[in-house]
Amino acid sequence: MQGKRVIGVLMDWYRPDVISGALAFCSGRDDLALDVRWAMRADWVNREVLENWHGVISHIYDAKAVKEILEEIDLPRVELNVATEHKHRILTDYAACAEMMVEELAEAGCNVVFMGKVNPANIMHHQLFEGAMKAVEKYPDMRFEYFSKEESSSMGQHFLDLACRIKELCDDGKVGFISPHTGVVHTVEEYLLGFGIRIPEQVALISLAKDAQKPEELAPVPVSTIELDHWTKGYQGAKLINHILRGRVNGNSEESIPPIGVQRRASTGATAEKDPYVDRLLELIQQSAHTPVSVGDLVKRCGLSRRPLEQRFMKETGMSILEVLNDTRIKIAQKMLRETGSTLEEVAEASGFTSAPYFSRAFKRETGMTPGSYRSKHKVR
Repeated sequence: MQGKRVIGVLMDWYRPDVISGALAFCSGRDDLALDVRWAMRADWVNREVLENWHGVISHIYDAKAVKEILEEIDLPRVELNVATEHKHRILTDYAACAEMMVEELAEAGCNVVFMGKVNPANIMHHQLFEGAMKAVEKYPDMRFEYFSKEESSSMGQHFLDLACRIKELCDDGKVGFISPHTGVVHTVEEYLLGFGIRIPEQVALISLAKDAQKPEELAPVPVSTIELDHWTKGYQGAKLINHILRGRVNGNSEESIPPIGVQRRASTGATAEKDPYVDRLLELIQQSAHTPVSVGDLVKRCGLSRRPLEQRFMKETGMSILEVLNDTRIKIAQKMLRETGSTLEEVAEASGFTSAPYFSRAFKRETGMTPGSYRSKHKVR
């Protein structure tokens, strides 16, 4: 790392996608290096390492002593935790998450949207609550309810109280239960099943995908989740640190990152999962096919390792990522050949191919015709 400016990532909840995003920004830049530390307690943090960093992306929730060290060292910092006030922040848009949740529950046929008791000191809870309440207003046949009972005697009793209230609400129609914590949904689901409540016929459940261990997949009825875009938070965090170090940022800055989408599972009645990572990749292909972007570049922006993403993409589309990318580029080229007088070099460049000869070979392989023959046959007169 000698001669490079070091951007550190400091977390107390492990978020591999944050690291992948930050690494994607730093990779290929000769002047930047990335270092990562995961710490729950201050004595796990090597203070000398932090003092050698030039900037830090902080994703600290509970480790107060670690936060104190960060304040003492006073590094250029980008904060990813919504509960931490700082002048530079990259945050998840929890209101957008709530809107997606309510939309999913509406599609599942819910008449009542129910949330647990909101902790006003928890900004994430508050944003979800406000976002869900506002989103429900779009649906005339749906109403919003929240848990108003005073504090339960224990966490276990609280979960049981939630399940009992949901059971009562079932008398008014189908209930959709929202919680930011999949573990809460998992436990409440077990109580509901014990009551004889049918999921998703009587109650639909949805949560945020916050846990790397994926407890939503281990629930008796797998829980639908909103997939959060931690990769983009890491990428944008590293980018913002770089701008700060270069003196390009004046004053405060804050960016909200929308979620990737809904990962539909059986708890909202999904018969087949619609994969948000595949949807994201298809969208990126449409946006980027006219550039010489590679499959590897696109995969990095999806927040999932290449091999599992390739497998999911093939399962969903029946084609490889490269096949869809090339097919999209050929369609761009066909349109230009039909409707413009651009040279082959110009068509190749505008459709994402690195050279005219490579474009010509790929075009003939896909269509059975040379670009010139295709233009002669199909050009709009």
